[in-house]
Amino acid sequence: MPLKPKFQSKRRGAGDFKAEWSTRKCAIVGYLTCEGRTSQEIADILADGTTAGMIRVRWAQWGIPILDRKRRRRRWMPCLMSANGAAVVSRAAEKQGLTPAEWIGKVAEAAARGDLYKAIVDEGN
Repeated sequence: MPLKPKFQSKRRGAGDFKAEWSTRKCAIVGYLTCEGRTSQEIADILADGTTAGMIRVRWAQWGIPILDRKRRRRRWMPCLMSANGAAVVSRAAEKQGLTPAEWIGKVAEAAARGDLYKAIVDEGN
């Protein structure tokens, strides 16, 4: 179901409006972002006239990093783990001067590139 944009007057004259996002729309965009969706995929899902560029601007306003230092695209990927596992990751990331998300991303990408899943993960647990 397309979301209806909410418009609020800037009080400068007829037809001069500023689009405001509802809490619902912000939550949906945040959720889809955390699922690893691209801005274009999110815009397509919203189907309310919101463009991919508008979503990227909102990400920037929210402080969500979408580009790395080399200006290459990054994509958020969901990661579920136990509370204990999250604490271990947080400590390991801090030792490297990284956020937990950055640490997980680097480790997961390196493991995938080296086909190291079986060497790292004990399926018996």
